[in-house]
Amino acid sequence: MTKTKCATCGKKTAAIIGDCRFCELKFCLKHRLPESHACINLENCKNEAKERNYKDENGDEKVWYSPW
Repeated sequence: MTKTKCATCGKKTAAIIGDCRFCELKFCLKHRLPESHACINLENCKNEAKERNYKDENGDEKVWYSPW
């Protein structure tokens, strides 16, 4: 079994939550957020969040997040 390393610091990656869906690289707990690893697609991340919040505020497509 091959252990993956954080693309930023080389430490052990965090399972599942260490995968960045914007740049598709793997990161440790410290660098898992797009802002923490200077994601090359950070602008896309911000735009997606703004769009989601806009829809929530205007009632267009209310998005409900559930942990289940």
